[in-house]
Amino acid sequence: MRVVTHRADGVRAEEVDRWVATASILHSKGDEMDIADKGGRMVGVRGRLQSRVNHGRIGTKNLFG
Repeated sequence: MRVVTHRADGVRAEEVDRWVATASILHSKGDEMDIADKGGRMVGVRGRLQSRVNHGRIGTKNLFG
């Protein structure tokens, strides 16, 4: 399976302070995802591979919402 990840321009993976587990509230499916935190600021998002709903994928609403 593939995990979809998106980070803000110029933010490398090793620069992320932590990934915080959450779920989407943009639609009724409740896609699970992780939000990247760097210095108290949201700088990215990725799907959660272990999710039984979205299996690591992330839709456009969650990616850009």
